[in-house]
Amino acid sequence: MSDRDGNYEIYVMAADGSGQTNLTNNPAAEDSFPVWSRNGKQIGFTSERDGKGEIYLMNPMAAIRSA
Repeated sequence: MSDRDGNYEIYVMAADGSGQTNLTNNPAAEDSFPVWSRNGKQIGFTSERDGKGEIYLMNPMAAIRSA
């Protein structure tokens, strides 16, 4: 999680810090508290992107391929 873009977004990267990819990329929402699923296939996070705090799940590999 980083606020380098002016609001909190969820990022993934390689262990050496390379390949940083913004997964959430929603300038109007604060995305926070990321957690990996047990099998490592999804990331859960909280966001207020629709005006109220909710929990979201995403497939980070799909977001990385489309970046």
